[in-house]
Amino acid sequence: MKSICLVIPFFGKFHNYFNLWLESVRHNKNINFLIITDNEEAYDFPDNVKLVKTSLDILKEKIQRLYSFKIKIDTPYKLCDFRPAYGDIFREELAEFDFWGYCDVDLIFGDIRKFVTNEILEQYEKINLHGHFSLYKNNEKMNLLYKKNFKELIDYKYVFQHNWSYHFDEYPGISFYCQQDNVMTIDIEQYADMSWLNHKFIKKYDKSERLDDNSDIEQIFYWKDGKLLNLIKDNGQVKIEEFMYIHLQKRKMVNKVQDIEKGYFIVPNEFIQLEYEQAI
Repeated sequence: MKSICLVIPFFGKFHNYFNLWLESVRHNKNINFLIITDNEEAYDFPDNVKLVKTSLDILKEKIQRLYSFKIKIDTPYKLCDFRPAYGDIFREELAEFDFWGYCDVDLIFGDIRKFVTNEILEQYEKINLHGHFSLYKNNEKMNLLYKKNFKELIDYKYVFQHNWSYHFDEYPGISFYCQQDNVMTIDIEQYADMSWLNHKFIKKYDKSERLDDNSDIEQIFYWKDGKLLNLIKDNGQVKIEEFMYIHLQKRKMVNKVQDIEKGYFIVPNEFIQLEYEQAI
């Protein structure tokens, strides 16, 4: 099985459902997570999480040593622009893994390996094109792809020297680099990227046209034992589909879960404990 490590620098206070994120990580025990943080809160970190306690300033110094020009990282969010360079920045930490990547913590994972199969990892160099979850093959080509220069595409030196957020970890950055360099890519769209412009759940996709990503469909999610299900109500019938993760970007969520092992529902702006049969 191809090994994977996701790198997550995070500075400041974790959100109020970080324990749910951690539990979804725990159930993906054959994927490793490297969390680099200054957070001192007490959490039950699973065995597949390596925790590195440090400050943003020390991490900035580590990154600066790679470049002859002056980098700008005035806020933790700016680190998103440096994500395509993680294979270079964290070369030593990632040496033993076949793939490295990054993800957000404002999401809940289902069974990642069900969708990111070994066959996919054998065939592709870059899996998924968005910042909320992306994987790169751990080799020189992919680790240094961010340094290539393509006409009409933004250059990493410019991005790294300015404090504005350029979304270099997705579009118009590294995803366009992959297209220009003929990188073997795949976008596995069994994820639920929820629109933050609407209160109710509406999925966003780049390529797919789905019947359930519009405002007329009622949908919620259910997590238990490492599985994430999307429950879609349509014409009095409930359709159930398994997903790799749900992304809750910019949503203020209320965490009402008392016992994670019993499972819980994810509804717009709340995690609630309710028997599965009661909701169905």
